[in-house]
Amino acid sequence: ALDIRLFGKAIDSTRTVWQSRQKIGTYSPELHQHYPPNWNCLDVVCSGFFNTIGLYQPSTRAQRDLAQSWLDEFDLSATGETPLGELSLANQRFVLLARAVVKQPELLILDEVCQGLDAAHRRLVLQTVDRVIAQTAASLLFVTHHAREMPRCVTRVLGMQAGQIQTG
Repeated sequence: ALDIRLFGKAIDSTRTVWQSRQKIGTYSPELHQHYPPNWNCLDVVCSGFFNTIGLYQPSTRAQRDLAQSWLDEFDLSATGETPLGELSLANQRFVLLARAVVKQPELLILDEVCQGLDAAHRRLVLQTVDRVIAQTAASLLFVTHHAREMPRCVTRVLGMQAGQIQTG
């Protein structure tokens, strides 16, 4: 019953939702928790092209090259054939962040991307998010419970306190 628009187009069908998803990259703790740990890192990144948890259709050579370039960007060049579950938590996070940005989305939604990381890795993730946003010019929706876990590129803040919206 609502007039919902994404990327300037009315959402009027399931097809429109799927088309819009091609312009959105995501990371969430649920994605991380449910991603098969035995999938190799290159396939994990390539799955971002298809919005799937796992890679169930062949990726093209160009897609694999782009996925590898994102692994290279995140200093994970040698992990392409490594199972995701064999990496440290922080490096798994970077692989899944590469998955989120591989298709060069217009909108990047990162939900609790720093959850469970120590201070050093949290800083590294936030610096990486800043770098990714600068490189891709994507809009960023960044969800966190902690103000110290916010990248510098964030320009507007919407907060919740006792069920009330606060802006800052």
